[in-house]
Amino acid sequence: MLFSFVPLLMLMDGQISRLEGVILLIVYGWLVKKMMVKQNQEDGNGKTKIKLLISALFWLGLLILSSQVVVTEAKELAKIFELSPFLVGIFLVSGGTTLPELAFNIKSAQKGEVAMSLGNVVGSCVTNSCLALGIAVIIRPIVVVDDGQLVLAAHQYGLMVLVLATFIISKHRLEKWEGATLMALYGYYFFLQISRL
Repeated sequence: MLFSFVPLLMLMDGQISRLEGVILLIVYGWLVKKMMVKQNQEDGNGKTKIKLLISALFWLGLLILSSQVVVTEAKELAKIFELSPFLVGIFLVSGGTTLPELAFNIKSAQKGEVAMSLGNVVGSCVTNSCLALGIAVIIRPIVVVDDGQLVLAAHQYGLMVLVLATFIISKHRLEKWEGATLMALYGYYFFLQISRL
């Protein structure tokens, strides 16, 4: 999870360049290689692999299309309500894109697969901060307009990661009150951002 801080370090000069975007992609590739667990995979026939590939490409295309709609609509909402694009991004867009993960985590928890839930959260964190951001920055570099919002977001994110890591490392598990604490921290961060309007 510490690697999710890499973009924040890159933003210390107020921007993330295309070169830094390439570095993020390299970091992601290295992390994926390190995290891959060698395991025996069941052999599947050629037809099954082709069907899986076609299915994956279809859903990827649908995901890209829906992402475009979410970004366009969020942009319009920001204009209509005269909100900061940063604020819309960290709450509305990120909330919408997190809903599938939330559904997955709830199902995993109900089935007792809590480790899968945690893996999903950590993997998503690293994927968003290195892969997704890396690709976005290569397309168009990021320049920070409001340093105050960035500093607040960085501090709150750091606090949440520190609290989460402390909870997990202490007992190798998360309890209900700890989950409630993380939700309260998010609510506090939401209040801080809204109070800046």
